[in-house]
Amino acid sequence: MLTNQDMHNEISSAFTRFKKSKTNRQNRIEYVAKLTERYFLQHEKMPATHVLDRMATLILQDELADIDRMKMRNTEYPLLSETQELYRKKDERSLKAAQDVATDGVDYRIRTRDSNRRMREVFG
Repeated sequence: MLTNQDMHNEISSAFTRFKKSKTNRQNRIEYVAKLTERYFLQHEKMPATHVLDRMATLILQDELADIDRMKMRNTEYPLLSETQELYRKKDERSLKAAQDVATDGVDYRIRTRDSNRRMREVFG
């Protein structure tokens, strides 16, 4: 009988095997489908969620390992790792600040103490 620990070990070995041989996504999908089917035939239910999560990570191995800084621009449907998502959110700015600045980069609003404070809060 195939246990969750056996599935975990199988997926761990598949990670290193597929990374060394640089397989494409379709081969990884077929592997995961066969492994899931084998588990389902033995237990008549799907594997545990943490096992399914690891299988999904195995399938998306190329996208998650891509560290290209311009992934959002260069890829049609990019997937960001957690770290990349944190960096992206850290660098995002409010559109409100962009509405008040002209194309020449000058803010033509009448200066008040409150507007200066707001700009410091937005841009740090």
